[in-house]
Amino acid sequence: MTEADCHNCRALLSSDASSDFCAEAGRYALYLQYGCPFAQRANIVVHLKGLQNIISIVALDPTKTPEGFRFTGKLGTFSKDPYYGFSHIRQLYWKVDPDRKGPFTIPLLWDRKKEIIVNNESGDIMRMLYECFDYLLPHLHLRCWGYSRSRVVRLTHQGSLFSLGSAGGSSGRARSWAISLWGHDYRDRYSTIYVGHSI
Repeated sequence: MTEADCHNCRALLSSDASSDFCAEAGRYALYLQYGCPFAQRANIVVHLKGLQNIISIVALDPTKTPEGFRFTGKLGTFSKDPYYGFSHIRQLYWKVDPDRKGPFTIPLLWDRKKEIIVNNESGDIMRMLYECFDYLLPHLHLRCWGYSRSRVVRLTHQGSLFSLGSAGGSSGRARSWAISLWGHDYRDRYSTIYVGHSI
């Protein structure tokens, strides 16, 4: 990991135990808010891959203030940062870099072990969640999407997962996309995303 990767929040997870950011159960937390389509597509991967007991989800209030996203306890979100007691997401950025001027964006993947931001780019986070934790998962979840990794990466780049996670995407497009990916039993898989009002 270079110093630039750390400053720009674009480091990557790996299943290699010798890497800076090895994929481990209980080590990482995904900060998000449920109204953001970029955060939601990372949330979708967590649920479809069955990573709920491996990655901690920390939800902020979906209302953005002049100070950025904050913790309020409303709408099923956290009343404060569960690890540091912070009131705003920007304080987590400042913990790593006190001179940072912004942006203070989410989703954000936090390393609880090293106390540093791993990544805050939703496409990167999706790919890491999809690829890096397979060795920790029951066989049932390893390929629940039925597509190769390269296909998932292409779909991500084409914005298909963004459409699925976006409140502005039409239900027709989402349904067609889900059928093409999972088959006509997509409701059984897609419904897991809604458990616990995740969307």
